[in-house]
Amino acid sequence: MEKKFIIIMASVILLLSITLGVLLFTGPGINLNLDGVRNISLPEMGNFFAGREDATAPNDVADNIVRNNDFDENRFVWHMRLSSHEPADFASSIAMEWVVAEIYERTEGVINITHFPAGMLGDFAPILQEVMTGTIDIIIGAAPSHVDSRMAILYTPHVVTSYADGMNVWTYGSNFFAILNEVAEDNNLKFMGILPGGLIGIGAVDPFNPATVWDFNVERREILIRWPPLWILQHMKDAMQLRTITIPFADTYSALTGGAVDGWLGGSPELNYSMFRDTIRYFYDFRSIDDSFMIFMNKGIFYSIPENYRRIIFEVMQEASIIAIAEQVERSAYFIQRLEDHGVTVFQPTDVQRRQMQDDMIRRGWPALAEEFGQDVMDRILEDIR
Repeated sequence: MEKKFIIIMASVILLLSITLGVLLFTGPGINLNLDGVRNISLPEMGNFFAGREDATAPNDVADNIVRNNDFDENRFVWHMRLSSHEPADFASSIAMEWVVAEIYERTEGVINITHFPAGMLGDFAPILQEVMTGTIDIIIGAAPSHVDSRMAILYTPHVVTSYADGMNVWTYGSNFFAILNEVAEDNNLKFMGILPGGLIGIGAVDPFNPATVWDFNVERREILIRWPPLWILQHMKDAMQLRTITIPFADTYSALTGGAVDGWLGGSPELNYSMFRDTIRYFYDFRSIDDSFMIFMNKGIFYSIPENYRRIIFEVMQEASIIAIAEQVERSAYFIQRLEDHGVTVFQPTDVQRRQMQDDMIRRGWPALAEEFGQDVMDRILEDIR
């Protein structure tokens, strides 16, 4: 009798163990309140880890995934944070709000991103470090050349001459995009896209010589131009043969109004209109570089997400980039008109002159960039535009 009882109890325990195992990985689940806040449902954990494609993700990233995400009765929901520093009503922030909503809808709520605009999470540099370590998921901002000087490739001068060129060069599928992603991955980041802020020109109080203004093969010393401090732009200045002085952006307005400089480089038509329309008399539409933002995601987190959701996130980011490029065509034309309506004389080169400036920059300015980035990198970029 005792032996029979033991056999029956062993059978019951075995049956309960099998049933519990099935429930844990396939059934409605057992909820464990591990931290008093998050309700983690175990059933989907088996499916989640079975579908995980990056088995080499760092432990701290994996820990962060579990800490910052939760399960419900039927699925795993990824809760992510996206940081940007421009105000909520600026174009880049509006684009990110669209991204957040679109990703949520296309993933049926599995990817739930909260956008924090206007630097709500903190300044760009420390938040970027948090994205690199995985404590924050996504960030948008200027090229972080302070982290890796190769990020300045984004500001390769005259890599495009129009937003139509940008559609080919700034988006996935180009060598330019691939190179920036390679640099990003070296820094534990995944490069998701570019949001153009406007191709920049020169706003001036006094005019250039109209006969030579677009000719980089001639020294143009007639006016003194405020120049940004970014090192890559120093090579651009040398190639353009301009007379310049390096002044921080914050001091540009007083330098123009006080007569310390005759013009400034660093702003799109929109920025020249919004901040300098009462100061400048001329605007020269060089389109030397674009004042772009880059979108980064933590690499470990990105590759820990199942491929179907990774694909959706990336596709939406790319769509936002393409939309932003198309919108810049209209914004640029609109603010050029606003400048003219305000009495600022706008000069624009012909398409032939733009291509000639690009050729001259490649010949005169890019060799210095090859010393920094490597000739192979510059050759790959050149393939995009030739």
